[in-house]
Amino acid sequence: MSLTAFEQRLGVSQARIQNASGDYVFVLGDAVEGYLANFTVGDAVTIEQSVDVTALQIIRLGEGLLRTPGDVVAESVTWQVDATINGAAVMSTLGYPGTTRALTNIAWDVHALVGVQTIGIRLLLVVG
Repeated sequence: MSLTAFEQRLGVSQARIQNASGDYVFVLGDAVEGYLANFTVGDAVTIEQSVDVTALQIIRLGEGLLRTPGDVVAESVTWQVDATINGAAVMSTLGYPGTTRALTNIAWDVHALVGVQTIGIRLLLVVG
């Protein structure tokens, strides 16, 4: 099985890892700055969880950070973060090359949904 750039360093600097303060975080991409990989438009990675939303109004991401490389991505592309329900984007935000952006107001409106739904965060390379 060949690994993608999103899977090559699982548990080391990708996916669920322990950060310097001892907290566990989930990293889409790579926590190590300067780690190089080849990407093309459309490359993506998603983390999803099944949630019973019957009694919920919203689901909110506690906190997040979008840090994008400045010298690796071509000028015409950028990184996009999507909040998803059952695979469909319900909110998107962009991270332009060479920027760091706090993701503090990502929420899913689930008041009209019932039962178990798949909630996710997707990191995607798109044409900017």
